[in-house]
Amino acid sequence: MTDHTIRCRDRRYCGGALFTVTAADQEAAHMAARNQGWLIHTANDQTTCPACQAGTHPRRNP
Repeated sequence: MTDHTIRCRDRRYCGGALFTVTAADQEAAHMAARNQGWLIHTANDQTTCPACQAGTHPRRNP
């Protein structure tokens, strides 16, 4: 089991959302993130946090 840190792709404006999960491999980590509401773009390995998807994430100043 390995710790995988998944970060929101909107790094310029997102308030630093990240999700850390312990899983056997990257596929299992992505599944765990999806179960928590994260949007995973596996083709380009980008993720979007649930709050950014809903437009409710606290934004940091650019």
